Amino acid sequence: MPYRISLIGNYGTDLGLKRDINRFLATDPYGTAALVEFGIERSEVRTDIDKELIASMLNWLTGQFQDSLLTEELDPGLFHRTGDTPEKRQARIDQFVEMIRSAIGVRS
Repeated sequence: MPYRISLIGNYGTDLGLKRDINRFLATDPYGTAALVEFGIERSEVRTDIDKELIASMLNWLTGQFQDSLLTEELDPGLFHRTGDTPEKRQARIDQFVEMIRSAIGVRS
């Protein structure tokens, strides 16, 4: 639900409603801060980077990636490829997750 609210806020509202939506999103409706804290407690998330920065980065990157996946059908040139298949889409998602893990995960 928060993602749908953010989509509406980004693409179809006036400035007043957009301000209210941004305030709502600032409350961390996805629970990203708690997820990062959980990862730190389990020694799975890096501690040399501020946990608020990690949470913000996760929200920014995943939001943009979700937008890209949603708009890909409307803009086939988005990933500069043609002939997208479900396998390619899944591989792109898996690679995105791996990129996030390698950026914030504790190195073995």
